[in-house]
This record gives sequence, C-alpha cells and structure tokens, in this order.
Amino acid sequence: MNTPRLQASRFKSLRPEGNILALDAIVSEWLFVSGFWARINQALGTMFDQFEEDEVAPDILGDVASELDAQVRSLELSASARINFICRRFASGETLTVELQRTALLSELIKLRDFLIASCAADERVEFSL
Repeated sequence: MNTPRLQASRFKSLRPEGNILALDAIVSEWLFVSGFWARINQALGTMFDQFEEDEVAPDILGDVASELDAQVRSLELSASARINFICRRFASGETLTVELQRTALLSELIKLRDFLIASCAADERVEFSL
C-alpha cells in the first residue's frame, strides 16, 4: 500500500503585502477528522472542504477564530500527551493512523487562531487552501 501524502493547509491574506500561514499537514488532517470543519460548515453555512480553496470574509474569520479558541481550551484540559487518529481508510480495509503531540497541535491551532484574529481586525479577506 502506498502511504498517501498528507497536505498542509495554507491561509493567505489577500492584501498585496499580506501574510501567509502554512498549517502542519497532520494538524490540517486532524481538523477534518475531528469534525472541526464540519461543525464550522454547519454553524456558519459555509462549505469548507479538504483540497479546496475559499476566499473568506472578515466576519467569518472571526467566527472560525472563536471556534478555534474553544477547541484550544478543550485540548488544554485534556490529560493526554499524544493525539492518535485515523486519517485515511482504504478500500482494502487498511487504515492510516497518525500521532502527534498535544502540545504541537495546540501550538499550531493557536498560531492559526491568532492569524485569523489579526486578519479579522485588519478587515482582510483570507484565502483558505485546505
């Protein structure tokens, strides 16, 4: 079985001199597997999907940042040092399981939350490449 390559998410300010944040590929996968983007889509009526790009307005950025903040607070309360999850299921029945340190996950989520808060405060649009 070929192990699929995980794809990092990228968040790019649409200002000409805007910043770009690349989110670790495993963290990007975790956001989908954990249901984070599904919850965002349901709550906000958005259609953020894996391997897709979307241009996001400041008001939505603030809502996504708030949800990320809630996720961060929840993870901070967790006693587990490591997070394990299945990120792929194959037709053969095999699965691809990955593991990451909770502290590394928290660090990435906090960077993303802060990036979105700053972009929202600057009234910027951001391209999500998930």
